[in-house]
Amino acid sequence: MCDHGNHVIRKITAAGVVTTLAGSGTGGSSDGTDGTGVTASFHFPSGISVDGAGTVYVADTDNQLIRTVSSAGVVTTIGGFVGQMGATNGVGSAARFFNPKDIAVGSNGDVYVVDRRNFLIRKGTR
Repeated sequence: MCDHGNHVIRKITAAGVVTTLAGSGTGGSSDGTDGTGVTASFHFPSGISVDGAGTVYVADTDNQLIRTVSSAGVVTTIGGFVGQMGATNGVGSAARFFNPKDIAVGSNGDVYVVDRRNFLIRKGTR
């Protein structure tokens, strides 16, 4: 789950045990650092989806990024450029978003992003 206000991604087991999967939780950061566990930073993550392989996809809203989190907590930016707003289609850091708010992953691997301030639904492939 996205713990929006604490700027972290949490994991909740079937037994109800809550742990931090990724994010420093230091009040948010606009640097959008990739890394493992608490070395990664998010800034108001809002949307989350999980694919069939267990990879977590995150709409990192105020960093203007689309990120993945592995089951080991490794955070990788797959779309957008930190702090750069826009509505540009492209691959990786060439793409631009303006407050990506939610995300879904289709069974075929397509990624759908609610690009809130652009009033768009964006589609990407992985």
